Amino acid sequence: MKYPEVAIAICTYNRAYYLNKTIELLLSLNYPKKKYSILIIDDCSSDNTYDVCNTLNKKNIVPIKYVRLSQHTNLAKARNQALLQTKTSYLIFIDDDIHVNKNWLKKLIILAVKQPTIGLIGGGVIPRLDSRLTRPDWFTDKIIYGFAYSYIDWGKRRKMLRYPETLITANCLLNLQVLKSNAYFNPLFGPSRDRSIVGEDIELNWRLMTKGIRILYDPSLTVYHTIIKPKLTKSFVRLKHFYWGVTESCLQNYFNKIDPFFPMLLHRLKKCCLLLKRLIVSLLRSKPLFDFESELWYHLGYLYGLIYKRKRFENK
Repeated sequence: MKYPEVAIAICTYNRAYYLNKTIELLLSLNYPKKKYSILIIDDCSSDNTYDVCNTLNKKNIVPIKYVRLSQHTNLAKARNQALLQTKTSYLIFIDDDIHVNKNWLKKLIILAVKQPTIGLIGGGVIPRLDSRLTRPDWFTDKIIYGFAYSYIDWGKRRKMLRYPETLITANCLLNLQVLKSNAYFNPLFGPSRDRSIVGEDIELNWRLMTKGIRILYDPSLTVYHTIIKPKLTKSFVRLKHFYWGVTESCLQNYFNKIDPFFPMLLHRLKKCCLLLKRLIVSLLRSKPLFDFESELWYHLGYLYGLIYKRKRFENK
């Protein structure tokens, strides 16, 4: 097989330690070294991100292009900068704390070459606790595989995704020849230092689906997403659950997939009341379950998005 050229993009912000480990893994991939490059979009980090990239680039294993943005922006705009910098037909997005195996890229590209009409291809993303950390008692599987951490698992078989299924940019190949003018991320979505709305990759997936562009999931392409120390707190989980609720509400509204306002409002209020009751009971039994509280924050976020963000995220 003649392997095509491909770029692997990582958007990063103050994560030099984990970025270093991820790039090291990318440098050892089982793929022709002259056929892939690494693109780092630095969203104005204040740590040693540049030094990490410069040091690894001097090894002359795989070209590493470092682009520092002029000011801190949201993640959608950072990803769009990666698109502007890319000259290859294939662009792969991963996160700066992802663990891939040596054959991940080869499998992904072979599949892309065999399926030239598919717009997005990717696999699962499984959260995994940093090996240096101890798992707290409250950190249940429901929390790990909930809304706080990047988690994608659409089963054990290869499949075409349908709404509301989605790939995420922790593990996703874009075929730019197929996407053409659709290859962009909507800046209405995507987190930044000043806001916590996420979902810029989900917006891309759902937008492509509305245009009839196919999206392929393959479980053999699964990667692992490191849960780092700052993310191993209840306050982090609460915030992430709340803003995922806000984001989901805004995305559904944007794509006109949301149910009528008052029935949906009533449904979410009932959910909140039920979870609050369960939480109180668990507290009275001296066995508080953070699972209930975290899910409550998600529904509160959805209500907030439904009530206060509705107009801003109407797709006209």
